[in-house]
Amino acid sequence: MRGEGRSFLRSENKTYDIIQMFSNHTSSSIAAGSGAMQSNYLQTVDAYKEYFSHLSEDGILHINHHVYPRMVATASRAWAELGRDNFRDHVLVSEVKNAQDNLPTLLVKMSPWTAEEVQKAKEFMPRVSFTVDPTEPEKSFLSDDFFIGKLPQSVIDIVPYRIQEPTDDKPFFNSLRKNLKTLPDYDKEKFVNQSVSGLMNSQKSTGYPIDVIHLFITAGAAIVFAFLFTLGPLLFAKTGRQKWQGKASFMGYFCALGLGFIVFELVFIQIFMKVIGFPLYTYTAVLFTFLFGAGIGSLTSEKLRLIERGKIWLPFLGILLAALLVMLCQQYVFDSLLEQRTLVRMAASVIIIFPLAFFLGMPFPMGIIAIQHRPQGTVAWAWALNGLFTVIGGVFCAIFSVYFGFFVTMTVALAAYALAYLTYRNLFENFKKDLVVQP
Repeated sequence: MRGEGRSFLRSENKTYDIIQMFSNHTSSSIAAGSGAMQSNYLQTVDAYKEYFSHLSEDGILHINHHVYPRMVATASRAWAELGRDNFRDHVLVSEVKNAQDNLPTLLVKMSPWTAEEVQKAKEFMPRVSFTVDPTEPEKSFLSDDFFIGKLPQSVIDIVPYRIQEPTDDKPFFNSLRKNLKTLPDYDKEKFVNQSVSGLMNSQKSTGYPIDVIHLFITAGAAIVFAFLFTLGPLLFAKTGRQKWQGKASFMGYFCALGLGFIVFELVFIQIFMKVIGFPLYTYTAVLFTFLFGAGIGSLTSEKLRLIERGKIWLPFLGILLAALLVMLCQQYVFDSLLEQRTLVRMAASVIIIFPLAFFLGMPFPMGIIAIQHRPQGTVAWAWALNGLFTVIGGVFCAIFSVYFGFFVTMTVALAAYALAYLTYRNLFENFKKDLVVQP
């Protein structure tokens, strides 16, 4: 079989005795913080529901992946959402004894494990420790809270790493860091074992968390560049020194466009990763559609003469409707596309993305037209402010997506375009006044 796992399962209307999944992260890459901000649609509640739905009555889900407490919590929630109960009776977890094990084994059996089956597993793997054993629940490393379907907030608060069950809206299983503190080597009350502490503490071996440090560096660089190369020179340039009506609206408008566009683009790359599966194909389809669609939209805005006709609201209404369509219908549409071939999924993705990209391309040239009678250099500063907030928006998008999910992040992008519309109304009124006074 060659293909994305969930798409393959959806396309094959079959049940299996065993579904196996192995982590594509080596111990060294995990310690290096690789993939901490990368979406993983194979380790979400929705993915586990797909796995369970394609197992036979006695089928087994076999997964080797780091941080098994989070895996168990995720599987438990999926189990409950499918209407099943007594999850503890179906879970068996093993890891290397008294050592850091970055690839513990999770076995979820669709029928309850029997004492005989568990004993055979122990005899077959005598060198490992069974930290979750349905025949000896009192010896389990995990409390009953991990098997009831959804972790209580009290458990989420006490665990010193991110233990919440990942969903397709927040598919960041590998994003574990909750704060910058060093974890204790072992703390059963907080569900920290040697594997979890060893993994997360190794990412701080250089003194700083290498799994998230790139975000701090990028954010810091963006702020420095903002003052040195944008806001600073703006104070000395003619555009910055001169006082002219609508200057604040001009700055707010192009900043909002830069932020909103890049957030939509980056979020769409992530959410369409679920549909298309292969990263290269996903980046190709999404970036091509955004750039091509925005280019067509930019050209069309001039042909439609939206400013001359006073239809300045049209692009923003189009953005709102196209974005809401994706945000509200993506779960149903994406699930139906998973069973299709890769080429069909890519073509469907282009069709879904194009309307939004088309309307996103209209506001920028409309803004350029509205400031054409402003001091020399204003257009250049429009590009600069837009580019600056494209960088800032990229950092913002990464942080917000991980901690609040894609839906909330796209809502913020919509808010940016709402702000852009409000500021553009002021630019438009000033533009009409300029036309009156122009000889």
